Amino acid sequence: YCYTHLGEHDKALQLFRKYLDLVPNANAFDSYGDGLMAVGMTDSAEAVKLKGIALDPTVDYLYTSVAYIQMRACKFDKAIQNVDQAIEIINNSSSDNEKLANAYVVKALVYFFSGNLCAAKDTVIKALDHYDSNDVISRNHEAHWLLAQLYLSEGNSFAFDNELEMMAQIINNFEINSTNYNSILKYYYHLLALKYAQVGDLLKLKEIIEDESWFNRIRTKVKDWSSPFDLAFFENAYGEILMKVGETNLAEDHFNKALNYNQAYTPAKQNLNLITHSVAN
Repeated sequence: YCYTHLGEHDKALQLFRKYLDLVPNANAFDSYGDGLMAVGMTDSAEAVKLKGIALDPTVDYLYTSVAYIQMRACKFDKAIQNVDQAIEIINNSSSDNEKLANAYVVKALVYFFSGNLCAAKDTVIKALDHYDSNDVISRNHEAHWLLAQLYLSEGNSFAFDNELEMMAQIINNFEINSTNYNSILKYYYHLLALKYAQVGDLLKLKEIIEDESWFNRIRTKVKDWSSPFDLAFFENAYGEILMKVGETNLAEDHFNKALNYNQAYTPAKQNLNLITHSVAN
């Protein structure tokens, strides 16, 4: 996982395969799938994780894990089916509100990236109703990151600012920074960038995105394990924000950074093609 986060994917995959050879269980297949996802081999990652499910179909996190892969590959219906399977297993085997909430967050994310914003909002609110810890370590920051983006899409700046302020207070109270990294940091900065882009404050937008010190340091921090919201995702996301405000050259730089981490990252390739065609026309 350390090698994966550093972008040294060949070394990472070699070790994931060694783990699988030594302990060919469901978790080893799941971990190997994470490494394949990070390098952009989504079909192989999905197939490997499904082998893990076939070995032990009772493990709930295997289903949400493969749903992340399917979400990234735009196989949204399959992703929803797998999350629902995870929810069924959790409901039948335990009363773990944290597990249930996390599963609903994954389902909400699938809805969000498929464009079903109403279902995404209903589902993420259900997730937070089941469990929302004040503990910075166990708190699901993806849920609040998603909810803030949904508020922004609705034009509800008051609710968006409340989510942003809540995150800022957690960061300040726990003195979180790029040294003692927690995943809330990357979600907070992304939301800040979205806010500055919306209000047209290009100076602050560029300061957030181009301040490489925090972003380059968090890429060496292993916190999210198998999250699809990795370096490629956020480099591409920042590129898209910059492209929308007319900063094409800066946007292109970030798309290339996404591809430097994951050569097969399709959204970055598509965005670079858009820039090329725009220039050609």
